[in-house]
Amino acid sequence: MKSSLWSLLPAFLGVTPVAAIPGLVPRQSSGTAVVSLSNNTGSTNYLASGIIFGIPDNASQIPDHMYTDWGFNFARGGGPSLPSPAGGRLAGRTQYENRMKEVMSNYQAAKKHGAKFICLYETLYGEWDSNNGPYPGDNGTGQIGTPSPKLSSPTRRATGSYHGFRKAFGTDVTIQGPSTSAEPKLSNGWWTKFAQYIKTKDCIPDTWTWHMESGGSQNMLESTTGLHSLLDHYGLPYNNIKINEYATASEQVSNGGAWWISQLERVDAPGLRGNWQGYPGLRGES
Repeated sequence: MKSSLWSLLPAFLGVTPVAAIPGLVPRQSSGTAVVSLSNNTGSTNYLASGIIFGIPDNASQIPDHMYTDWGFNFARGGGPSLPSPAGGRLAGRTQYENRMKEVMSNYQAAKKHGAKFICLYETLYGEWDSNNGPYPGDNGTGQIGTPSPKLSSPTRRATGSYHGFRKAFGTDVTIQGPSTSAEPKLSNGWWTKFAQYIKTKDCIPDTWTWHMESGGSQNMLESTTGLHSLLDHYGLPYNNIKINEYATASEQVSNGGAWWISQLERVDAPGLRGNWQGYPGLRGES
């Protein structure tokens, strides 16, 4: 009886069954998806509501509701590279001070709306990592630094800076890293070298960070599983996870945004949406 009722439904609705339309082939499933409605991971926490660049210095340029409507909860400052007169320390003290004013403006915006703030010290000093110093911390002349994604001179600098930072601030100010574009996994040589290095030098970040901007088959379940396997192998603590940049440019549309929200909420990891504008448009004032 049930099947006969379903067969009559198109007639009642005034539509033609798909099989009866000439030349139209019903779409075939390429796989099977299983959804368990009993698996409730909890309420959503706006974990995808972080931004990396673009907060204007003019506090009145963006209405407050444009921050609060989408649950703004993470901001990043200190990067990207800025043109004169805020080029950073390598361009002179005045440009360094101007750049710090911009960072403080971003911090105040985050604080006003209850968002946590992440400062990239590396780019305060110069144009990304393309210029090789001198940097604060060289020869023991400074205290503050950040782990760098390159296992070279910046990382050697960062080792001493890490311990100086800890001595100055304790654990009240957390350190994140390595913020590389590669996913953590045992098959990735960069990550295995990094894990060995920080284990040996005792400079382990409080929060593990990396980018999820390669597109394709990237997903958070596999990525976090890869991290845990790596940490277990080298005897490192899980600590917190944060995706400090997520989503390719083509993924920054409605359906892509929904997918990333679900990915981050599923593994309970905050994420900051990537910015694909070119220099100097990474930080726009228009």
